[in-house]
Amino acid sequence: MMNNSSTALYPDEGLYQRLAQQLQAALSAGRWPSGLPSERKLSDSLAVSRHAARKALDLLCQRGLLERRRGSGTYPVDAAWPVPERWLQRETGLADADELLSLGLSPGSAVARLQWLRGDADGALLLESHCLSRTLLPYPEAMQSLDLDTHLAALDQAPVRRLQRLRACNATPEQARLLGLKPGDALLGTRTLSYGRHGQVLLLGERLQAGATPGLMLELEI
Repeated sequence: MMNNSSTALYPDEGLYQRLAQQLQAALSAGRWPSGLPSERKLSDSLAVSRHAARKALDLLCQRGLLERRRGSGTYPVDAAWPVPERWLQRETGLADADELLSLGLSPGSAVARLQWLRGDADGALLLESHCLSRTLLPYPEAMQSLDLDTHLAALDQAPVRRLQRLRACNATPEQARLLGLKPGDALLGTRTLSYGRHGQVLLLGERLQAGATPGLMLELEI
């Protein structure tokens, strides 16, 4: 059992190390087998800053006890990837103009499309869509996990860089229905291009969730 009050008494640089020890003990006792709470929830429950919680999690990741999964959360090593709340699409088809341009494909190329609903660490629903060349995923209907990076790595095509664009938008009637919102509610949209080691775009991804933020660009080195 973690002592919340004791962790709040040490606002020094060593706090995150003591916090990491407590978290490691909780993990050893079998707590959070299916994934840790978000940094915000964790810091609130332990009465520490998000900075301290993040550094403690970073330390456990360095020790090989935790792993961060992009767009999903933080998990004990060897924990199973979460399954979608609901699969909405697992199919192939001809690439549309946006997919052709984003993925650098030739007209008439086939792509695989995946779309699902899932919950994040705070319990909010996310609507996610991914598209890649059919040569990289010929049978999307066989996909069960959300772990596309591992699928690509098995093909020796692991992404090494990502470019993200965040934008504020409003929910369409269909998006609102899927996310449990009202039409016109604010959404945060994240569009991600994942690049291979030779500079080619491997994967086009889009995520929609409740919220609003000014647009910005992020480049992530993997």
